[in-house]
Amino acid sequence: MDTTVRNFDPSYVKKELARVDKTLPEKTKIYVTGGAVMASSGLKIGTKDIDVIVESSKALNNLVSALLEEQYYTASRASLPPPYVGLSAVVLENSQGFRWDIFLKIVARKLFLSSGMKKRAMLMFQGKKLLHTGSQMRTFFY
Repeated sequence: MDTTVRNFDPSYVKKELARVDKTLPEKTKIYVTGGAVMASSGLKIGTKDIDVIVESSKALNNLVSALLEEQYYTASRASLPPPYVGLSAVVLENSQGFRWDIFLKIVARKLFLSSGMKKRAMLMFQGKKLLHTGSQMRTFFY
């Protein structure tokens, strides 16, 4: 297994958000946390993935469908580093190794998308269909 992990800068993340925005079937709100938010805020130079929280199965299905249309594929559990195996996420990856970790309301069975998190969220990206923000907790919705 390749242990090298590429870091993707904020412009790459924004480009991927724009690609997904073009293929979403309808308006979809996502909340983003982790390294992608830190990179977008200038706290890190890059990230290996984008950690996304959605509020509904419909939003999850819309996002996964759009990513598959944009040539992402479902990452096999065997190809993921050990910490990923226990996560309750849908993990999709592109040919360059950039991953989307998509959680439905709960991250890693520990962090819940609360009303307070949603209230603190700040708009980071708005396309025609994709809305992404984040909060003081470094959670953003797209």
